[in-house]
Amino acid sequence: MSMPNYTQDPLVRLDRHRIEFTTYPGDHHALGFVATRARCSCGTWESNRPWARADHLRAFGRHMGDVQVIAHTVPREYERLAVVPLRCVDAEHAAAVVREWPEPQDAEHGLFRRAETVYIAYRDSEFPCSVAVWAHLRGHVSDVYAGRMLRDVA
Repeated sequence: MSMPNYTQDPLVRLDRHRIEFTTYPGDHHALGFVATRARCSCGTWESNRPWARADHLRAFGRHMGDVQVIAHTVPREYERLAVVPLRCVDAEHAAAVVREWPEPQDAEHGLFRRAETVYIAYRDSEFPCSVAVWAHLRGHVSDVYAGRMLRDVA
């Protein structure tokens, strides 16, 4: 599926996703660039690396690509919830996470998938963290992707 650039996509809420920079203190002349950290106003992406703005903008572009995929993937019943992706080992493992998750899903907590990615819709950030740990303990998610989920959401 070919999508337009996220800046031109009507499903991407640009008002909820603005990049914010903070300058690191110190002698930037010695570095040859102004070292900054960056975050998205949505609260689900942050980079504390001491990079130049252009490097953060490239990473922010990847975040916005994920936001765009989610905007085209989220079922109507979860549109008002925060949604984060959790990449599984493969599509079979992603299906198992959605099928075997032991707790009931409701209007404030839900799982759905697309290929090898499980999308977790939530109002309370404890839910995606619980799903990531549960899926990791059952071998559906690598420690890298489970760790990213915990870092990004917790």
